[in-house]
Amino acid sequence: SRLANLPDEQYKRANELYDKAVRVDCIEELTELEPLNYAQAMQLVERGIYDFHLHQIASLDRKKFEKALDFMQKGLDSDCINLFVELTPTELKEAEKLLQDGFPPIIAGHFCKLNEEQREIAQIFISKNSDIELACEISAFEDDRRQKCINALNDGIDPEFVCEVADLNEEQRQRLPKLRKLKVGNTNLGEFASLNHRDYKKALEMLTKGLYEDYILYIID
Repeated sequence: SRLANLPDEQYKRANELYDKAVRVDCIEELTELEPLNYAQAMQLVERGIYDFHLHQIASLDRKKFEKALDFMQKGLDSDCINLFVELTPTELKEAEKLLQDGFPPIIAGHFCKLNEEQREIAQIFISKNSDIELACEISAFEDDRRQKCINALNDGIDPEFVCEVADLNEEQRQRLPKLRKLKVGNTNLGEFASLNHRDYKKALEMLTKGLYEDYILYIID
């Protein structure tokens, strides 16, 4: 085990954390904390946090850590605490309103920074299983780029790849129907569409022959 090879002081901490039921894959990073932050980590362990959120919250400076404890006392999920401690007073006030309206904490923590129109756009992407942070990022794009992302989503592109497709130029976008007909997946669609003319022609030939798309990109690269 890597933990067994740690310096004495870190090994002592590792045993302490292990005895407290902290996840094994989180322990080594925690043993490297500064003394104050390690003490904060132990406070969090006593409050029932044993996973990767433990290091994130324990690493906060003292003022933010005290805010984090306050949020925990109010029942805020550990995966939202780092988001909430960074909010301005105005954003926090808005987040509290959203919580009262029934929004989950993770959404409230992001939506408090958006206007009503942006929230509606973000909800479209969230409804398609988009990562919340990505959905909010897209909602704040300039109108043209944002609409291209919506169009890509409506065309069946997975949310995590809509920005890549939206940023294609007109000529590259015209390649999309043919690539999709050849069963190119969302993961590689943008990369195939953005190939130069010579490589794109080679790629089409290989796709037509049924070669695996990741292998094709490997060869071309």
